[in-house]
Amino acid sequence: MYIIYKSKQKMSLMFLSIYFVVVIILLYLLKINFNYLWLTLLIFDIFFILNFYQLVFRVTSEGIEFGFGIFKRSIKKEYLNSVYIDNSIGNFFGLGIISKNKKYAFIAKKGEGLNIKLKNNINFFVSTNDAEQIINIIKKEKYV
Repeated sequence: MYIIYKSKQKMSLMFLSIYFVVVIILLYLLKINFNYLWLTLLIFDIFFILNFYQLVFRVTSEGIEFGFGIFKRSIKKEYLNSVYIDNSIGNFFGLGIISKNKKYAFIAKKGEGLNIKLKNNINFFVSTNDAEQIINIIKKEKYV
């Protein structure tokens, strides 16, 4: 498997700032009174910051891949039904990984992205800054 195209979109800074504030509060609580609960929550919070820092979208020789950190989804080209440009505003409210009635969204920032329909009627929405370029590559490779 080789990568044909790779796109990255950083998570909204406002969304991540919530986790940074929690880190500061937990560090303060650990300094005042060491507790394994605070330490566990701090590690868990840092895990979220590192995994949701950026959304990666790849077009590979076998299909497409997208996701945050360890939360990734790979779809082989045989399972793709259609891919088109859509807007996350109105479809999904929030950032991160969202599930709603056989529709799954990977959203780093509100706005334009790709709507990916599979042959088994499952839909994915992936936010991206360069949706037009990705669609052109997918069509050029004849995935849909």
